[in-house]
Amino acid sequence: SMIDDVSDSRPGREILLVSSDGWSIFFSQTREAYHEFEFKLSTFQIDNFIHAAEHPVLLHSPLVTEPFLHLSLVRRLQDNNDTHDISYIALRILEIDICFDRKTAETIAQFISPLHKAQE
Repeated sequence: SMIDDVSDSRPGREILLVSSDGWSIFFSQTREAYHEFEFKLSTFQIDNFIHAAEHPVLLHSPLVTEPFLHLSLVRRLQDNNDTHDISYIALRILEIDICFDRKTAETIAQFISPLHKAQE
């Protein structure tokens, strides 16, 4: 959840909410000196709670039988830790719906702007 609490005179308000479902993480080490990693995410959504925004949902993955996001990686273990030998990597992202309006973009930019100044 992203909360906008810039003003001391009023309580913070939620502007974005990220929700997901169906997480799956798999990790193994084989006898042949390989690490295998797999990550799956079934659904993903970002809800927009900005006042007077045109779209209540910014990003949405439609429900399908396969995971929305699927990452697979196989890495060979090395004696030298300075290098990584990745034998296989695959990333699949299925269709997503994105709805973005100017008011939302401006509100998020105002929210992020103080964060950039604090880092300098």
